[in-house]
Amino acid sequence: MKFQRFGFSFTPFSFACFSNSVECFKTLCNHTQMPGFAGSLTSSMLGDKKDQISCLFSAVKNKNSELLRILVNELKMDSGIKDNNGRTAMHEAATHGADLMIYMLAEMGLDTNTPDY
Repeated sequence: MKFQRFGFSFTPFSFACFSNSVECFKTLCNHTQMPGFAGSLTSSMLGDKKDQISCLFSAVKNKNSELLRILVNELKMDSGIKDNNGRTAMHEAATHGADLMIYMLAEMGLDTNTPDY
């Protein structure tokens, strides 16, 4: 199910990330597959590439380390996924002065020197 907001389409997962609600995100995960979401949900189930980018970038912009860890470590989301402008989550973290997010993304293997093209 997708919702429209400002001309963009979001899944409930995207809204949970956008609103910075880890508990809401976990509840959606638990009701999408089997209870205890770890390992039972994959990043592709969050929606298309645009939805995954929305979740990842929202977690970084909101400086939400728990949500970032869930997306990348538990749901195996590609932390290096690029938006239409070639930006990665690292670019988003640097834009918002999110030091902890930069550290976490680097620890997850994301290159700190990836150009945005």
